[in-house]
Amino acid sequence: MKLPLKIHHVEFILDFFVLPVKGVEMITGVWWLGHLGEVRINFRAFTLGFDWNDQLVQLQGETVVRDMPLGTKQLCKMELRGEIAELFQLRLENPTEPNHLLEIKEPRLRKLLSQYESVFLEPKGLCPVREINPHINLEPLTKPINVRPFRYPNFQKVEIEK
Repeated sequence: MKLPLKIHHVEFILDFFVLPVKGVEMITGVWWLGHLGEVRINFRAFTLGFDWNDQLVQLQGETVVRDMPLGTKQLCKMELRGEIAELFQLRLENPTEPNHLLEIKEPRLRKLLSQYESVFLEPKGLCPVREINPHINLEPLTKPINVRPFRYPNFQKVEIEK
């Protein structure tokens, strides 16, 4: 479906496809950039320039960049509102420094962590074989129970935990 798209007073006629993506209004993609011909991008100034209908067009991106990472609370709220389409985690597989304790400044904490370093190592392989494997006996044809945990006021919680 061809529709007009107006960006900074420049109108483009583009093919649009309906995608089940939340949190964005539109994705132009590389296909759209291919129609522009030669494109000049300045990543520091957040600008994208190209010639369109014998005119130089300069698009200015948003220069305010959020430099604060999202907190767990904010991320959970976004998830509940359906605002997260995809979420990725980047992880360093082969760190250059094998000892992560170098980052810890508190001497007592460093000593404690180095004393019990084997507890905090990444697991390799399956769990060890044990004499007794814990298990829960269920009645036949029992359906999974999905009950939210109870919330108690602090004064009741202390009494319950006695």
